[in-house]
Amino acid sequence: MTNKSYNLAIIFLVSTTLDLCYGHGYMSSPRSRQLVAFEDGSWAGGDNLPEKENCPSCANIKNADGFCGKVQTRDYDFPKDGNGNPYGPVPQAIWTEGQYVEMEFVYTANHQGHHVTYGCPDFDNPTKECFEQYPLEFVEDLTVQTYGTTYNAPKDELHPERAYVDPAAPVTRMRFKLPEGLYGDP
Repeated sequence: MTNKSYNLAIIFLVSTTLDLCYGHGYMSSPRSRQLVAFEDGSWAGGDNLPEKENCPSCANIKNADGFCGKVQTRDYDFPKDGNGNPYGPVPQAIWTEGQYVEMEFVYTANHQGHHVTYGCPDFDNPTKECFEQYPLEFVEDLTVQTYGTTYNAPKDELHPERAYVDPAAPVTRMRFKLPEGLYGDP
């Protein structure tokens, strides 16, 4: 299969597999939609700027059919610009299908457990079926080497998609393998 590059304007979803767990945090590298809105957004509005976010770790609720989370009126499934118009893709990285990639996560309230990361190449019409088709495989935890914590999460061979979280870590760095067939237009 030919490798194709794609950008992270396609949607990456980080979620827990437990319906009753409400984590507080965000993907910091590559930057999640809510972190982009926090860092680049403007309260004054603007066509080329995302709607301003004041709490990037608060997108821990979602619409019943949603994926990316919601903070008050800011729905990250369908982000808006500072003027209330649809805000298009803003690539945060360019990767190749099947590539090993590193991601960083910030936990403002670490409830332990694990997260699962999915991709969906359809920016305009993400569906649960699309996300479920492209789970990323957890390869290894790089948190001890990166941040000097005391624990790297093991790989769960029974659930290769799960990335377990160090209960004491406010930040983690993890390596994943992108699934074959997941790509978008660069």
